[in-house]
Amino acid sequence: MDNHEHCQHPRSYSLWHKAAVACLMLLGALLVADHWNHVVSALPYLLLLSCPLMHLFMHGHHHHGDKK
Repeated sequence: MDNHEHCQHPRSYSLWHKAAVACLMLLGALLVADHWNHVVSALPYLLLLSCPLMHLFMHGHHHHGDKK
């Protein structure tokens, strides 16, 4: 199987999408700056939670069962 069959071209996002992402990033930065003590105390739990979430969302592209 040729590896070039699964290449995906990057999407071009609209201006509204880029503005929404920028606003969410700014809001997140402000929340982290204001609530730094809460963020630091939650880091061990966020690290433990990230493991199963990465397993669920990042292993979904193996295409098990594809028969060509």
